Amino acid sequence: MVLIVDATDRVMGRLSAIVAKKLLEGETVTVVNAGQCVISGNAEFIKRKYLAKKHRGSRQKGPFIHRGPDALFRRCVRGMVPRKKYKGREAYGRLKVFSKCPEDFKDLKKFGKCATDLQCKFLRLKEVSKFLGSKVE
Repeated sequence: MVLIVDATDRVMGRLSAIVAKKLLEGETVTVVNAGQCVISGNAEFIKRKYLAKKHRGSRQKGPFIHRGPDALFRRCVRGMVPRKKYKGREAYGRLKVFSKCPEDFKDLKKFGKCATDLQCKFLRLKEVSKFLGSKVE
């Protein structure tokens, strides 16, 4: 079964947990509008955290952090599946993430907590991506 999820105004951590669970159940999951999902918390703290990840290590040996919003979302889901085991690798292979909505996907499902329900500050993943140096529009 193919599941298409719209990440607009959804909290990234909660949505990633739901997506990881669906992947481990054997479904193929496609996430669209990954740049529009939000990370709850203080904007400066979030930016400092991701910048520290980027500057950790060296340029030659890594670790390397991706800058695009789709890659950042994939990385978040990767931390929630057992990727070193066979079932985790298979599940992670069934995940597709797009930073915008392609024309092919029309009927979208919404999961997770919405950004309008939050009572704290938040930052969109697209803004974090731009801060890291991505060329996302």
